[in-house]
Amino acid sequence: MQLFVRALNSNTLCIKADTVDELKQRLQEREGIPAGYQRLLYGSRQLADGQPLSDFNLEADATVHLVLRLRGGKGGFGALLRAGGKAALTDNFDACRDLSGRRLRHANAEQKLAEWSAEARKRELEKQAKKALKEQEKQARREERSQVDMDDVRVQQSQALAAVQMAVHSSVAASPPKRKSGDGGAAPSKKAKFYAVADDVSSSDLSDSDEEDEVSGDSRLPLSERAARLFLLKDMPLEQLDKKLFAKPVKS
Repeated sequence: MQLFVRALNSNTLCIKADTVDELKQRLQEREGIPAGYQRLLYGSRQLADGQPLSDFNLEADATVHLVLRLRGGKGGFGALLRAGGKAALTDNFDACRDLSGRRLRHANAEQKLAEWSAEARKRELEKQAKKALKEQEKQARREERSQVDMDDVRVQQSQALAAVQMAVHSSVAASPPKRKSGDGGAAPSKKAKFYAVADDVSSSDLSDSDEEDEVSGDSRLPLSERAARLFLLKDMPLEQLDKKLFAKPVKS
């Protein structure tokens, strides 16, 4: 069977052969290429060794291409294909150059730095504003802790005074009456001195024991009368009190 063989140098050779081995032997003689390095292709099919050419449906004057064998690699091409699907969509990353020859990433970095420097004053103002807000919150918390609700204090004070007064009255009512001393004659009692609870009077403000006795009043008065004087209304001004309740001035 006569065939046309396209050699490596693009020359076309006319060779007669009936088997693949015979065709390779003729090519080795004419081109000097060993048969083990030859590959014969007819269309998209490779002509296998040891078979007649008729098995590949070759017709007379058909064209066969001669190529060389290549050493095989270690594989791993599938891994490369899988990794290629995960690659970034772009590999540019501002590596191009502009018309002036500068890298785009350098120009972009310079622009970002200029914008950041322009906003430095704004960032400083925001920082100061946040600091001022924190100081205001701290001051508000301090004032809230230090502020005392006077209404609650007055209510608690009135409740405490009412409870003490009730306890004193109940103890007075439960105590036995005192015996009359002597022959039954009533001893003349001294006039009661005024005893009031004032806002600005305390035991620490008294200079000596005589002043404390004057404020405390006559201890020989009945307990109920002393309790009534003790729990006079604190908010009542002195001008509205009865003048009879005031103690007489001490004669020198």
